[in-house]
Formats: sequence, structure tokens, C-alpha cells
Amino acid sequence: MQEEGHLHHEGRRWRRCQQLISYSSTFLERITEHIRKKHEEDQSDVMAAMKYILSNIILSNKDETSEVLQTLTDLRATLWRFVEEKIVYQSPEFFLLVLLLFWPDENQHQCLHYNVDLNTVVENMKTAFNRKYQKHFRSRYLRPLFFLGQDTGLKRLVHSWKIYDLGTKHRNIPKQERKTWASLDWGNGKLWQHSSIQHLLFRVYGVFRKQQLFACVDGQEIAIYSDQAFVSYQGPVSFFLGFTIRGPMAYDIRLSVAPGRYECRVTGLCWECSSEAELEYLLSDWEDVGEFLEQTGFQPCGPLLDVTLVSGELTAVRLPHFLCLGKHASGSSPSLSDAVRVLHVEEAGVSIEPCQLSCHSAGLLHSRFSPRGVLVRTGFSVKAHCEVLIYCTLTAHLTLHVYLVPCDAKMIESVQKQEISSIRILKPHPDISLQMKNRYTLSTSCSSTITPQKLKLRYNSQTPNYFEVYIKDGNDDFQLRLTSEEEEPLWKADIRSAEYSRSLSCGDERTGLSRHYGFVLSTLKEQHLGNSGTAE
Repeated sequence: MQEEGHLHHEGRRWRRCQQLISYSSTFLERITEHIRKKHEEDQSDVMAAMKYILSNIILSNKDETSEVLQTLTDLRATLWRFVEEKIVYQSPEFFLLVLLLFWPDENQHQCLHYNVDLNTVVENMKTAFNRKYQKHFRSRYLRPLFFLGQDTGLKRLVHSWKIYDLGTKHRNIPKQERKTWASLDWGNGKLWQHSSIQHLLFRVYGVFRKQQLFACVDGQEIAIYSDQAFVSYQGPVSFFLGFTIRGPMAYDIRLSVAPGRYECRVTGLCWECSSEAELEYLLSDWEDVGEFLEQTGFQPCGPLLDVTLVSGELTAVRLPHFLCLGKHASGSSPSLSDAVRVLHVEEAGVSIEPCQLSCHSAGLLHSRFSPRGVLVRTGFSVKAHCEVLIYCTLTAHLTLHVYLVPCDAKMIESVQKQEISSIRILKPHPDISLQMKNRYTLSTSCSSTITPQKLKLRYNSQTPNYFEVYIKDGNDDFQLRLTSEEEEPLWKADIRSAEYSRSLSCGDERTGLSRHYGFVLSTLKEQHLGNSGTAE
């Protein structure tokens, strides 16, 4: 509990530290100068060196002309003394700084004069993260701290706060409704479409191989984390490179595909091409066309995907859906063919068109690219392939949120965002398809309170509803059971005490923020500058 309380305290320090870039450059210069003196007092202190390097990076994002700033070359020399010692047992923050300072500068095409094996750094960083933070973060989303920019020197290290500012300040959204830095959806492709962000960040080229993404720089292939995964794709890609406390992360991935057939593991999108092509795609919101759907009498039965073909041609595109076709698996039933359509959104307006229906996807008859998604006529009786998503909330007593949703990438993404401070308990999905718009009941094998008593299976990609399962004395294994209104058993799963006790042990660490980066603020708040500085 003492460690959990310390982490909670560090989380608060980290949130405040993220606001340092909003302070005046004069104030940040005073911080940097104070840290420099502490570093010079003991140049063998790795923590003091790390604080000094990071304070320079933050100041450079605020005022790149400051006379207090050290050059990237000087900072590399400061950190290199500790890199040379080859001490593997370092913090993830240490390896983060190694990546930031020693990532090759492809714009200048100059040799670093340092023999840095970045793959080893990435691997050591992952090990350090798992050792220090994994039990507290588990499946939580790790936000980027910095990005690789197009500029040179320290100016190429772009603070994520700059991306947040560029991505939100021009939107016509009331200030009180704007997302905070912590709640911004960094995986949303629309964020990266801003021209100001495109011009600020450097696009890195890499390759997908055996479902692993690599960045190709300076003759090395460096393993990179990615939110996007592709079942069958192998080949060149490009992306913006961000850095989390776990390691380098790819954003806004564009595929440069060779001839072949491909499927995205996350969205279910499938495509074919007979020559090289480059494309990017993102999940969009059905709410943007809600009025049109209501007027035409259709409802979504799959995600709305915005596909952009950057270059080349695709010979076939298939959109995912969650319908269980059953006896209509061939798609040849006249009633089914009439009931299922594809939405097409373009500047001239919104339209619907026929498609080639198969078990898990719908083929486009015309390969025009824009937001597309599969629809089914309202009132048509359909069954859906479904997922049961179970999340353990971090409360004093055992409380589970149990979602019953169609197998839809956008809905699953919405649930993940809604439960960002909870821990997921993985269980198999139902073996049978379920009737849409029917009500279903969840029960447990132990004493519990479940709200609501029944839940309707429906498509809601914004705020999916869920069963709340409250168990006051949760110490033993128990079973979750899903039944129809006729009490027909449909699905069950055993929940073991070890699965939820590990979740509850994370205590109040619900913010998803860690100690990383807090060491600068500790210098600001806990040493003598803490009482004299003011924000402007």
C-alpha cells in the first residue's frame, strides 16, 4: 500500500509536470539553470544528468532561442558517459532519453560517432518498463511523450503537448468541452490529418514483417510498437514516430503494399491490389450521418471506415460486418440482398449502394474511396457475432463492468476508451450469434447485485451500455452466465479470484499515469525553487 500511495503521488506530479510547457520561458530557464548546477556538483549522478537533459528538451520546446540551452551534441556527450557503462539495470526514463538523443538524424545524413544499438536500447527499455510499471499499468493505454520532428538538433524532439495544442485549438468546440491532453485520442487518425501537424512531424519509413513493425533507419531495423495490426500484410510502411515510456510507437501508419491480398486484424478491412499502392484508413463515427440513416431506414452493422488511397490502385475492397448470415451465407437470398447496403459518403452527399455480401465482409462494387460502412435495413431480423467484454474497476469492493457488444472495431474501441482506468479480464466470446435488439440477462453463481437486470443488444459506438456486477465479499471463484429472455443459456465464463485480485491490488492508480517524467517536477517543487517560481 505504501508503494501504491507513492505512485498515486507521483501520478499527480506527472500531471502537473505536463503543464510545465505552459510556463514562461524565463521560469523554465531558471529551472534549467538550477538543475545544471546540481548536475555539475556531481557529474557521476545519473539522475541529475537525466534531469538536466530533460529540462533542456522541455525548454527547447518553449523557447528554441534561449541562451541557456545546451546543444544536442553536448547533451549526447553528457548521457554517453552513462551509456558507455552498459548498465542494463536502468530505469525506462533513462532508455527513453537514450532513444530521444541518439535516434539518427535522417535529415542531416551525418554519422552520430556513437556506437548505439537501438534495438538493444528498445529491448532494455521494455524490460525496465515491465519491471517498474507493468503491474500498475497492465493493459492501460500509454500516451506519447515526444515525437520525432522534421527540424534538426533539439528542435526535432517535439513535445506531445504541441501536438495536442495544434490538434485542438483550431476546432470550433467550446473550451469546457475540449479534450484534455490526458483524454486526447492519440490513436484517432483524424488528429494526424491537420496540415500543421503533417508539416511539423517527420515521416519515418519502415516495414511490417511477421506482424511486427520495424523502423528502417541508419542501416538498422528497429522494433516499433503499433496500435494497428495486419494479419497478412508484409511490406513497406511509413508513419510518425512517437515515444512512450515503454518504447517507440508508430502513429498514422500508411501502407505501401505490394501486389497481393491483405486483411487488417484490428478493423477487419480487406483489400487486393495488382500493383504497388499506398493507403491509410481510420475508424469514423456513424453519428456524423445519423440523420441520413434515420431518414432512409437503415442502421449500421459494421464500422464506418474512412479509406484514403494515397497512390496506386486497389482491385478489390471488402468492408467488415458483424452479421451472422446463417442459411443466407451465400448472400443470394433476395430479401437479404435487398436489406444490406453500403454507405458512401462524399463531398456531393451521402448515398447507399448494393454490395457483394459474404460471411464476414461486404465487397464494394465500385472502388471509390471515402467513408464507407455496411448497413442493414431497420426492422430486418438479424443475428450478430458478439463479444463479451469484462472490466474490473479499481474500487474497494469487487465491481465488474460487463459489456455485450457486436464484433465491431469501433464499439470495442469505445469500450476501451470508456474503461481506460479499469483492467480487462479476457474471456472467450459466445459460440453462438445473438439476435440484435433482444434483451439478455446476466447472472452470477454467487451473491451479487447486477444493474440493469436486462440489457438490449444494440449498436451504439459512442457510449456502449453495460451490466454492473457488484460483489461485496469477493474472495472466491465464481461464474458469469448470460441467458436469453426465455432463460436459454447462451454463454458462461469462470472468473477466478486471482484474476480480479490482481486488478484490485493496483489500488487508486486509476489515472493511467506513472512516475515517469516526474523527476523534473520534484526538482521544481521539492527544492528551493519551488517557493519562488510563478507561472505566467
